[in-house]
Parts: sequence; C-alpha cells; structure tokens
Amino acid sequence: MKEGGELPKPVESGEMYTCCRCQESLDLAKDYYRLNSSLYNGTRHMPVCKSCLGKIVDGYIRKYGNRREAMKRMCMAFDVYYNDDVFTPVEDDDAFIGQYFKRLGMSQCKGKTFDNSLDEGIKFAGMTFDLKSKKMREKLEAEEEANKISAEDIKKWGAGFDPEDYAEMNRHYALLKAANPRADGNQENYIMDCCRIKMHQLKASREGDMDVFQKMTELYTKNYKNGNLKSAGDSAIAEDFVYGVTVEQIEQFTPAEYYKGKELYRDFDNIGDYFQRMVVRPIKNILFGTKDKDPEFYVKDEDDGGDDDE
Repeated sequence: MKEGGELPKPVESGEMYTCCRCQESLDLAKDYYRLNSSLYNGTRHMPVCKSCLGKIVDGYIRKYGNRREAMKRMCMAFDVYYNDDVFTPVEDDDAFIGQYFKRLGMSQCKGKTFDNSLDEGIKFAGMTFDLKSKKMREKLEAEEEANKISAEDIKKWGAGFDPEDYAEMNRHYALLKAANPRADGNQENYIMDCCRIKMHQLKASREGDMDVFQKMTELYTKNYKNGNLKSAGDSAIAEDFVYGVTVEQIEQFTPAEYYKGKELYRDFDNIGDYFQRMVVRPIKNILFGTKDKDPEFYVKDEDDGGDDDE
C-alpha cells in the first residue's frame, strides 16, 4: 500500500509491462491478473503474463496430478488467496484460471492473500500449513535428531538399546574412566560391564521393578570389586598422597620422636641411605683402598672367597 493506506489507482488500458518470464512487453490491464498482495503494490498485477501463468499451472498439473493441487501451488508461489469453495465451481471450466481470478473479486475474497489461506488451514499435497502443525513437525524433527543413534555407540555397546540407554552408558563410562584413568585392558572390560549393569539398574528403577533393581545393584557391586575399580573420590585421594610429604606434614604436629618405632620415620624418604651407598661408600673405597660393595646390587662370586683366604 502507498503511504496513508491507499492502494495505487487501477492501471489504465494501454500501459505496457514486461513479463518477467517471457520478456514480452504486454498490456498490463489486459494481459496480467490483478492481485491483492502487498508484494505487488507497484503495479497491483502479477509479474508474469496470463499466458506464462497458464504454462506454469500446466506444469504443476503434470507434477501434482490434478487442477486443484496445481492451483494451490500457484497461489502459494504468487501469494494469491486460495479457497476450495471459490475454486470448486470453476474446476472443470476450460478457462478455470481466468474464472478463478474473476471469483477472487467477490466480497468474501477482497483483500485476501495466501496468508489467509494458511490461517484457514489449507492442505496441499498431504501437508498442512497451519502454524500448530508446523511447530509439531519441527518438534518431532528435533526429537528425531536428538534420538539418532551413532554408529560409534552401536560399535561400542552393541545394537538393540534405546537412545536414552546409550546416553546413560556413555555418561557412566565417562564417570568411571575419570576415576580410573590408568585402567588396563581387564579393568576396561569391567568398566564396560558396569556401565551396562548401571543402565539396566536405572531402567528397573524407573519401571518400579525392585527385584531386578536389587539384582542389578548386587551384580554392580560384585563387578566393581572384582575389577578393583576406584571412585572419583578414591582417585583424588590416591593422586594427592605422597608418602614423604605425608610424613613431613605429620611431623609438623606430632614429631617422630613421640612414636615408638622411631627408626621407621628417621629416614622416611631414604635419602640418607642413598647418600651412604652411592656417595660415601665409593669415596671411602677410593681414599682408603677399601672394597666395600653395595649391599643391594652386589652379588658375591667364588673369587671373593679366595681373596679372603689370601
């Protein structure tokens, strides 16, 4: 519409306009259908001539198999109002396209476009164009995408599980792997089994089957112990534990002198023993000609016995 809400004045006969399809310059008033859509406020007419529109509709008839679906598709493409009650009386007319546009001039069709057809719930080629159906389709498509099972999960866990089952096993696997980052091949098998058991345990809980839940709980506990697996808390404690540092922290509050087994903590990190064996002993041998051997790495041979006799 023009500013102020007024439509452009009707085109007078003799005004020429070039069809965007065939590129012919034709009489706008005679050779083009008039439209209500604001898309065509410049001319208030369709951008393709009547002849080209007939060819377009013929193509839709071949594609969709009948005139009614073809007219719906044409109305959708050019923002033209479609209504079955308006089209039915002219469906079998040889000039059904021209007759339909004439009927669009009726008072009940005045100012309407394809948006009004959507609001009325038009159905086209098996598809409903109402907003509720569109939102439902989008929701279903989103759920379908979310429920897709990856080939990687099938290879890892096997086929036949529900999407939520795979998700639960993957979650529990991540938890156990975080707690057991250095798991060997045998422990890896126990971790996989624990994940499958946990999935069945949770499913039994949701279904209220307490007998199965109890069995799965016992099986999980047994499998967990057999695999010598650790929880996240256990792993954190193990990683933080360093014997020498722990003893040093104890010394700050309760010195080793207060313990009966003082020798146990006298050289808790074995630095003193290492110094005696690897530093003091070799220097002593060099300076004094002694032959002191390291008590851990020295193996006595037969020649040693002969040297002692001599």
